Amino acid sequence: MDILDIQLKEKIKTIPHKPGCYLWKDKKGIVIYVGKAVDLNNRVKQYFLKDRDLKTRKLVNEIKDIDYVLVNNENESLLLESNLISEYKPKYNILLRESHTFPYIVVTKEQHPRILYTHEAKQKIKGTYYGPFALNNVKKYDLYNFINRIFPLRKCSKLPNKKCIYYDIGQCLGPCINKIEKKDYQPYLKEINDFFSGNLKKIDQKLADKEQSAAEKLMFEDCAKYLELRKNLKNFSNRQDIVFSQNNDEDIIGFHCKENVIAIVIFKYVNGTLLNKYDLITVFYCEIEEIMMRLVYEYYSKFAIELPKKVYLSLANQNLQMLSKNLNIEFINPEKGVKKEVMNNAVNNAIEIMKNKYLQVIANEIRETSALAELQKLLQLDNLNRIELFDNSNIYNVDRVAAMVVYENGVKKKNDYRKFNIKNTNANSDFEYMEEVIYRRYKKALETDGILPNLIIVDGGKPQISAALNSLRKLEIDSIVNLIGLAKNDKHKTDRIITSDYKEIMLDKKASLYFFLLSMQDEVHRFAISFFRQRRSKSLFSNSLYQIKNLGKKRIEKLLSKYETLEKIKEASVEELSQIVSVEIAHEIKKLK
Repeated sequence: MDILDIQLKEKIKTIPHKPGCYLWKDKKGIVIYVGKAVDLNNRVKQYFLKDRDLKTRKLVNEIKDIDYVLVNNENESLLLESNLISEYKPKYNILLRESHTFPYIVVTKEQHPRILYTHEAKQKIKGTYYGPFALNNVKKYDLYNFINRIFPLRKCSKLPNKKCIYYDIGQCLGPCINKIEKKDYQPYLKEINDFFSGNLKKIDQKLADKEQSAAEKLMFEDCAKYLELRKNLKNFSNRQDIVFSQNNDEDIIGFHCKENVIAIVIFKYVNGTLLNKYDLITVFYCEIEEIMMRLVYEYYSKFAIELPKKVYLSLANQNLQMLSKNLNIEFINPEKGVKKEVMNNAVNNAIEIMKNKYLQVIANEIRETSALAELQKLLQLDNLNRIELFDNSNIYNVDRVAAMVVYENGVKKKNDYRKFNIKNTNANSDFEYMEEVIYRRYKKALETDGILPNLIIVDGGKPQISAALNSLRKLEIDSIVNLIGLAKNDKHKTDRIITSDYKEIMLDKKASLYFFLLSMQDEVHRFAISFFRQRRSKSLFSNSLYQIKNLGKKRIEKLLSKYETLEKIKEASVEELSQIVSVEIAHEIKKLK
């Protein structure tokens, strides 16, 4: 323990041999790691053994102080640890990020039900949830589109007073113009449930009949569409590895470690059928049992919508008992039989993930850590736990929107992303858009005791910085929250940082920091553009494009992506349009007034 100063050595000696949580701090007093232990004194001293491994070496080099909280028993320490990590967000505590969550498909319990796609970890939408979906052989959003296309439930969020294209193409029963009762939906709701239960023969036969009918009528585009749907259906049906003989709702977890990287695989069985696979690979800075306990507890307490009755996991019995007590799930370590066989399969999956992604994870960790450290040093900041980035998007001051993305400890936090419609009807410049959005975002944060970031990054130079500063000053937080802009050169390439006092810092285009900032800038720009296109598509929903038979939403979005406005679409030649749509549809577009 020669690396510690005298004061810290003495402090560690006084830590009692009792259960609790410990908080490691760096030289600035910032909490960098939270852990729990049955015996705090013994656990803390283990960090400073001479033969400490790679998992702890990097962490120990930054430790300058410690704090701790005593509890009555180890069960309490598990709960307290989770709360402390949520409060301090230490950079060395690995959390299940939103980027690792998988989507659900929800059939709503509305009078006229809809099929929705959501990443929400809690049941904010009333309805029947299917998922989460983590299948490698099926694109999750394609699966949602597939379900929406073959089951004619309502597509619009609010019932219009006239029919839409979905009714015309047979993808909606049309409750807007027809009297549709609850009993009319029951056959489709049963088919959806059968679909997710693996009873797919009837659906496949319906699609086969439609494919044959389209072929007979020489409607080759429709024929190809049904063929594609049948292929997706087959991919989904092939997801099954092992079927349990009894109707069980159970999860089976396997993991594999290599130095300070851990890969985890969770097989989720519903009614005895393998519904999906969740996997995660990440770095960690503690003992294997400790990181597994934390990640498993966090997954089932914060992310899982429906808890299984049993979870099979190979951990020490005392840790399994602790998880069982705190999560109200039976945790079991299988020693033989089919459950052991499936766990071995999960472990083999984790080994494969490690083989394929280990070097990438290490490289990403080094790049993100060094880039954050460089940015923190460059801006002379004590902490960079949370960064929020802003960008605007519009065309000719129409469909004006803005977006915010969030990074915590260098990792995207997608549940905190936000979209903004510009409300000021008199605003007509990037300056005014930025001023409005920054003011609205942080006014709400202050009113609701929300989180303030350590750093705000705006896409742009001095005008955007000035606009953001105006709003921060009005809210009297300009001295609390740090602000920079990412400015571009004459070739429209990002090349420098603009600080809040308008100083310019040129970026080294070969450094990790440059690529890290560029990736964040691309992410907020992508998010803003996708929101703009969504708004733009909605604003054109009632126009003549949607009246063209067999021209769907995806094709319209592709047209808008290339030509930006309806007028430009109409001006394009048939040859140009036919690169995106069929020649027949291109001719129909040219006929529009």
